[in-house]
Amino acid sequence: MTYPLPTSPSSLSEPPPQLTAEQLKTPTSILYASTSPNPHHYGPFAHERAQLDWSYHKIPTKERHQLQDEIIEAVLRKVSREVIDCETRGKESHPDRGTPDYTKRDRPLALFTAGGMGAGKGHTLKELLRAGTIRLPKDFVWVDPDALARSLPEREQYLRADPTTASKMLHPEASLLQEILSGVAKTQRRSLVIDGSLSDCGWFGKLMKRYREEDGYDCEILFVSAPEEKMLERAARRAKITGRYTDPQSIRYSRLKSPECVSRLSTPSHVSRVRFINNDSDHAAPQIMYDSARDPDWNEQEEELGRGKVDVKGFVEGRCLQGEDGKVKRVPGVEEGDGAEEDCKSCDEDGTPRRKAAM
Repeated sequence: MTYPLPTSPSSLSEPPPQLTAEQLKTPTSILYASTSPNPHHYGPFAHERAQLDWSYHKIPTKERHQLQDEIIEAVLRKVSREVIDCETRGKESHPDRGTPDYTKRDRPLALFTAGGMGAGKGHTLKELLRAGTIRLPKDFVWVDPDALARSLPEREQYLRADPTTASKMLHPEASLLQEILSGVAKTQRRSLVIDGSLSDCGWFGKLMKRYREEDGYDCEILFVSAPEEKMLERAARRAKITGRYTDPQSIRYSRLKSPECVSRLSTPSHVSRVRFINNDSDHAAPQIMYDSARDPDWNEQEEELGRGKVDVKGFVEGRCLQGEDGKVKRVPGVEEGDGAEEDCKSCDEDGTPRRKAAM
């Protein structure tokens, strides 16, 4: 690293420093890390910052604190307008629906979006909000690490230097902002959407447990799927527009890994509700494949019998469906055989369908 290190702008209204080629190979979290032997937390979110794991994150300089706080405050102000905008347009499209219901929940909601890169999670959630299929409290906080990374003023320089590594250079600081923002939402008892692929089962399982048992939140999962070719096409289209490049192999990996993790976490002991959405079209509205609120077999008693998990991969591959009675069924003519219906419902610990033992 070349010294001296750059000085961070303290506000989004200030231009960022011109970074050298060497500095552009270094994450912003390191470029703007405090060099003080006794660094401090500053600003209105110092309490939330103090709760984080600083063996993993880097404490930023005071100037970077100020810039990060401005980004967080902007997100906190933005969300209510965004929900009202989505709901208002939905009302205009469906005038018979009446006024949106903003009744407060007894417990705030943590809605985890899940699905591979390019599945269209944000787009799907907005469409479901517009249609009134999902209703969120108007003060909810949308915690989107990609949007937080786009807020960093150095982003354009990283994209020009190397679009294939820009996300990696911005990700650590975006993750820090994500954790601070989540902490502030919890302090304010606001519902939140946590945007991600949900591919790290162990970490997210512990996080959901903490939200439910320690923080008094209800947790839900919204899993969005799309065909691999559609996800790759969307990623390529996004790269042309934003300059953000995503490795196709990472997209394929996230598409395979996310359903496994969601299958493990889609149980009453982890979440209060789970929905699987098919977003295979850029023109038609997303379709709900499964909603646990309609499933009479989705309960803690069934989970204790090993049938609480739902085979997400089976829905993605078209092997499973939810009937009019709400029960999960095997699609007729697809991999028929003994125990076929159980395959759609009962899963092993790794999230794969549990086959009925041969007699």
